[in-house]
Amino acid sequence: MTQKEAVYEALKELGGRSTNKLIYKHALPKADFSNAKTPKNTIRTILQRHPMIQKAVGKPAGWWELCSYNEEREQLKTEIAQRDATIAALMERFSVKNCVTLEQIEAKLMALPDWQTVDKRIDNLRLSGMFVETDLARVEANVMKAFKAMQTGAMKGVTINQDNSNCNIFTGNVNGAQFQQPLNPMQ
Repeated sequence: MTQKEAVYEALKELGGRSTNKLIYKHALPKADFSNAKTPKNTIRTILQRHPMIQKAVGKPAGWWELCSYNEEREQLKTEIAQRDATIAALMERFSVKNCVTLEQIEAKLMALPDWQTVDKRIDNLRLSGMFVETDLARVEANVMKAFKAMQTGAMKGVTINQDNSNCNIFTGNVNGAQFQQPLNPMQ
C-alpha cells in the first residue's frame, strides 16, 4: 500500500473525519514511511494535497475529512429537513385546532337516519384506529341510548354537551319528530 493510500484508508477507517493525531496512529502501520525524514510531516502533506481529502468543515485546524464525507453530510441534512417537514405536517394535522370532539361525533352520528347507518360509521371509526376503544364505546353507548329513546318517542335524559362554543349545544328532552331535524355541530 502506498503512503497516499494508507492515509486515505486511515481516514476512512476513522469514519471519514478525524484529527491529525488519530490519522498518524492509523496510517503509520499501513505503509512504509521509513524513507520519510519525518513521517508525520509526510502524512500532513498528503492530507493537504490529496484530491479526496479536505480540511474538516466547522472544525479547528488539525481536523481532516474525506470529500465524500461532505456528500454524506449533505444527504443527512436533506433527510433531516424532510423529517422535519413531515413532523411539522403531522403536528399541523393533529393540532388541537383540527380536532373534532367526541361530542361533535356523537351529534353527527345521531343526525343519521337509522341505527344501521350509525353502526357502520362507528365500525369505520373503530377500524380507523383514531380513537381509544373506551372513547368509541362511550360514543356508541350514548348514540344507542339516543336511538332507543327515539324509538320510544321521547328522548328523556339524553344530553349532548359540546365543548366547542362555536357549535350548537343540545340539552333537554326532545320527542321523536324533533329528533329528526339534523344537528350540525360544525356551524
